[in-house]
Amino acid sequence: MAMFEVNVFTPEQFGAFIPWLAVWRGNLSVLVHPNTYQPGESQAVNDLKDHTERAIWMGERVPLDVSLFQRTIVAEQTAHAGDVRHTAA
Repeated sequence: MAMFEVNVFTPEQFGAFIPWLAVWRGNLSVLVHPNTYQPGESQAVNDLKDHTERAIWMGERVPLDVSLFQRTIVAEQTAHAGDVRHTAA
């Protein structure tokens, strides 16, 4: 599937771009998502939530392969569990 990425950095850019996109996207599906950081959550957790829970779709939703985020989260949890066991010993 062909795709591209556009980054907007200010509320003004977002406010100008999203209405333009809504009018001119034609029959294309568009995923709009933030790039957030929530204290206390790993970046992989934030990335997963940004692409799922915090995302907005224009047009038909396209199934996303989020397995990279999920594998990264599991690896981080496994590494953290190893750190906890190591420091507790």
